[in-house]
Amino acid sequence: MKLLALTTLLGIAAGAAISGSQDGGSAVDVLVNLKSDPHGFKHVAKDGVARSYDRNGEVIDAERLSREQLLQVAATAHSEDEKTNLRHLWANVDTSSIDEAQLWAPPKHLLPSRFSDPNHFAKGIKDADVNIDSQVFARAKAQQEAKNQLQRRIPPNFCKYIKCAANFECQVLFTCGPCVEISAGVGHCMTFSEN
Repeated sequence: MKLLALTTLLGIAAGAAISGSQDGGSAVDVLVNLKSDPHGFKHVAKDGVARSYDRNGEVIDAERLSREQLLQVAATAHSEDEKTNLRHLWANVDTSSIDEAQLWAPPKHLLPSRFSDPNHFAKGIKDADVNIDSQVFARAKAQQEAKNQLQRRIPPNFCKYIKCAANFECQVLFTCGPCVEISAGVGHCMTFSEN
């Protein structure tokens, strides 16, 4: 009897672990709480999984998103066309059917563009005028005080308009959430409370 109770308890725990973030919480909460590398970024792929990548392109954390959470992510897109495209992209996604192997090693067609199409990504970075050099760190220290003073005056959802390539750009320079790529191309800083 004790073995049956233990087996049942382990089954419930395993089911809860597999369901991941589908039981609740906002997409912003999920993305902010994924493990993070300052030189990495986060990506919501076509399969509806939010993944955090380190500087070497390795997945360091992943969460299956629910339909509601995917719609929340789509709502953060900048243009109505992009919002519509993302809603269509994720319309029939069932993240509960994604196995553990795919969570941690997604196939090439699910990778962020910086890995699946580096030339396209480089062009997007150049076109977006995202500067990823050592001067970013030097500027960060000088801007820290100004950032603290401006933080109280920043309009809501300001962060989502900042283009980025790595988490530290959003978090250090602008006191935003992580850098998240939600469609092919350049990432945008996540606002802690998306409306």
